[in-house]
Amino acid sequence: MAFVVDDLVSANPWKPGGIEIRGIAEILRGNDYVKIVPMKKLSWGMNDK
Repeated sequence: MAFVVDDLVSANPWKPGGIEIRGIAEILRGNDYVKIVPMKKLSWGMNDK
Protein backbone atom coordinates (compact mmCIF):
# COMPACT_ATOMS: atom_id res chain seq x y z
CA MET A 1 0.00 0.00 0.00
CA ALA A 2 1.04 3.62 -0.29
CA PHE A 3 0.30 6.47 2.11
CA VAL A 4 0.92 9.92 0.62
CA VAL A 5 0.61 13.38 2.19
CA ASP A 6 0.99 16.36 -0.14
CA ASP A 7 1.51 19.88 1.15
CA LEU A 8 2.07 23.31 -0.33
CA VAL A 9 5.06 24.81 1.47
CA SER A 10 4.63 28.14 -0.35
CA ALA A 11 2.27 29.44 -3.04
CA ASN A 12 4.54 32.28 -4.15
CA PRO A 13 7.02 31.00 -5.17
CA TRP A 14 5.34 27.65 -5.87
CA LYS A 15 6.95 25.01 -3.60
CA PRO A 16 5.10 21.70 -3.16
CA GLY A 17 6.25 19.17 -0.61
CA GLY A 18 5.17 15.85 0.77
CA ILE A 19 5.93 12.39 2.04
CA GLU A 20 5.20 8.90 0.73
CA ILE A 21 5.40 5.64 2.66
CA ARG A 22 5.14 2.37 0.74
CA GLY A 23 4.81 -0.96 2.43
CA ILE A 24 2.69 -3.92 3.39
CA ALA A 25 -0.71 -3.29 5.01
CA GLU A 26 -2.31 -5.58 7.55
CA ILE A 27 -5.89 -5.13 8.78
CA LEU A 28 -6.09 -5.62 12.54
CA ARG A 29 -8.82 -6.07 15.14
CA GLY A 30 -11.91 -6.63 13.02
CA ASN A 31 -11.16 -3.96 10.40
CA ASP A 32 -10.63 -1.24 13.04
CA TYR A 33 -6.92 -0.62 12.39
CA VAL A 34 -4.46 -0.79 9.53
CA LYS A 35 -0.83 -1.56 10.34
CA ILE A 36 1.72 -0.42 7.76
CA VAL A 37 5.09 -2.16 7.66
CA PRO A 38 7.21 0.40 5.77
CA MET A 39 9.42 -0.86 2.95
CA LYS A 40 10.26 2.50 1.31
CA LYS A 41 9.99 6.11 2.52
CA LEU A 42 10.31 9.22 0.33
CA SER A 43 9.99 12.96 0.90
CA TRP A 44 10.25 15.99 -1.35
CA GLY A 45 10.31 19.75 -0.82
CA MET A 46 10.21 19.50 2.98
CA ASN A 47 13.55 21.27 3.57
CA ASP A 48 12.82 24.09 1.08
CA LYS A 49 11.40 26.77 3.39
